[in-house]
Amino acid sequence: LFSLQLKAFPAEVQALTKLQRLSLFDCYELKRLPEWIAQLPLRHLTLNNLHEFRKLPAGLTRLETLDVGTCEAFTLQPERLADFRDSLQHLKLSELARVRHLPPQIKRLTALKSLSLGALALQHLPDAFAHLTGLEKLRLDGCDMHGLDVVSRLTNLRELCVRGYAIAFLPSILVCHLRKGE
Repeated sequence: LFSLQLKAFPAEVQALTKLQRLSLFDCYELKRLPEWIAQLPLRHLTLNNLHEFRKLPAGLTRLETLDVGTCEAFTLQPERLADFRDSLQHLKLSELARVRHLPPQIKRLTALKSLSLGALALQHLPDAFAHLTGLEKLRLDGCDMHGLDVVSRLTNLRELCVRGYAIAFLPSILVCHLRKGE
């Protein structure tokens, strides 16, 4: 659904019992998704440029991909991370003014394979980040961070992209890998 002046999510979508992918773009006044959305077999959810959108509904336990960007009122609720524990494989968070830290509950995302964080006001990655042992791809775009020590504990990481960050230091293990050409 693109560029609609939605204030409420259309109830007619509830009849789409096979809906697996939902993308909402430029629905500036939409504040929330209805609770019944969790009854749909959604696997992929994209929310972009929804200025009034605040939080995800409970029960989205089948989501494999979540992409949230430029949603000025959005907050990342720690209790929602438990909903995604066994299913979420790809998470992208970008340009979210209210996301200033990642909650320790991020460690519950045991199925997570790729994580992209862009233009967030993050100062550091939490120690709980090291529990994302299945993470293979990490992209960090455009924030000031104190360092990336916790990244060195992501033993399955295959791809690391750091762009536009003012990083105070790189962990020694990453510097060693860079020198060896890995």
